[in-house]
Amino acid sequence: FLTTNTTNLREVQIPKDVELLNTGQVRGVIWHFFKHANADIRTGPSDSIRKLLKERGIVIVIHD
Repeated sequence: FLTTNTTNLREVQIPKDVELLNTGQVRGVIWHFFKHANADIRTGPSDSIRKLLKERGIVIVIHD
């Protein structure tokens, strides 16, 4: 499990995954989001991260 912040996702991880896709090093990228042990914490990415991932061709799977 990885916990990170929005800035790291936008500036580091998403660009790395997009590069892998664009250079043909991978055929697809799938991000999995799992329910947090604390039921008060939202499962999945923020709306802005979700939009960015979809725009970049990265598949999102939410596990509730």
